[in-house]
Amino acid sequence: MEVRIYRSAAELAEAEQFWITTQRHPNTDLDHFLLVCRSRPEVIGPWIIGLWDDNRCRCLVVGRLERTTIQPTVGYARLPRMAATIITIVHAGIVGKLDEAGALDVATALDGVLRKAQADVAVVNLLAEGEPLWLALKERARGGCQQPRWSIHRKLSLEPEPGFLVRRMRSKHRSWINRKEKELEAAFPGMVGWEWHSQIADVAGLCEQMEMVARTTYQRGLGAGFVDDKETRERLALFAGRGQLRAFLMKVNEVPKAFWLGELYGGVFHSSATGYAPDVGEFEVGTLMFLRMVDELSRERVGCLDFGLGDAHYKERFGDRSWREATVRIFAPTIKGRLLHAVVHTCEFLDRGARTLVERIGSVDQIKKRWRRSLAEKATREQLTRRSNSIDLEP
Repeated sequence: MEVRIYRSAAELAEAEQFWITTQRHPNTDLDHFLLVCRSRPEVIGPWIIGLWDDNRCRCLVVGRLERTTIQPTVGYARLPRMAATIITIVHAGIVGKLDEAGALDVATALDGVLRKAQADVAVVNLLAEGEPLWLALKERARGGCQQPRWSIHRKLSLEPEPGFLVRRMRSKHRSWINRKEKELEAAFPGMVGWEWHSQIADVAGLCEQMEMVARTTYQRGLGAGFVDDKETRERLALFAGRGQLRAFLMKVNEVPKAFWLGELYGGVFHSSATGYAPDVGEFEVGTLMFLRMVDELSRERVGCLDFGLGDAHYKERFGDRSWREATVRIFAPTIKGRLLHAVVHTCEFLDRGARTLVERIGSVDQIKKRWRRSLAEKATREQLTRRSNSIDLEP
């Protein structure tokens, strides 16, 4: 097997046809990947491993070379950033089939770059447990590989008949859903509207509406979730132009209060961002939106819903397939690489210890809710401050 490293769009030309005909995920869509590389100032360029056999491309492992920072976390707390040059293999970054022999070649290539000090860290995002690349990286790391922090990735198989998910519920759960629907309508009589968007011409307008919600959420307090910026608009315009973008909005008196966003790719809906305003949280708007969205996808005969990154109670409740996955970090055998390794390892050790302690005293959910509520309130305060600062006061 021949290993080729591509560091520019021009070099990728020889593998372009293979990539286009084999891509199966929005993250590794060729046009989307190159757009992200162009948009982000921290990206030095593509860094892609191509595996060739008999002068034919068999597999691509898709990544970027970035001059950026690592920010360790303990729970929701974020520690100071540390500058680093990183090879980032994107989530779902394997295009084609990667067998055990190919995985060893990929691991060897990453190891070689780190030993030459061309990067401080190689980050392989969210590999599924037991994948050949996961096993190969553990074999090559020799102690420079972090202990995995496992997360659960879930999917839901969809049926072609709307309402199938509600019919699966127990009667008490259906009653609970109906009660929340009535409470929402009673609180805002005649003002609640639900909008499903499958053909999106005005991406900028859609982004503005979602931003009205996103800036009030706890995700914004974490620096995560949907953000209306130039890159986001260009990315969504790419998928919208192909008819792959889907968006769901809930409004009260024409004011956006919740949204759900994703891409339809290869018969799978990939959920990418969601959020709701704190003032409608008591009505379980997220669940109400989810059930309606599933019905819309069923009408479109979509076969599967991929819940995306991270786990949550609603994903566990409704998903019917799951697996463990973890991000693998391999640090260069240099002074800087060892320092980064020590800091990240210490933070992850503290994080695991804190989580174990909280689980033992049985208050995980309460702490998460309290912290998220605090972050949402902080985001709302910052929004109000920005709004007041933007008002022109009369002399």
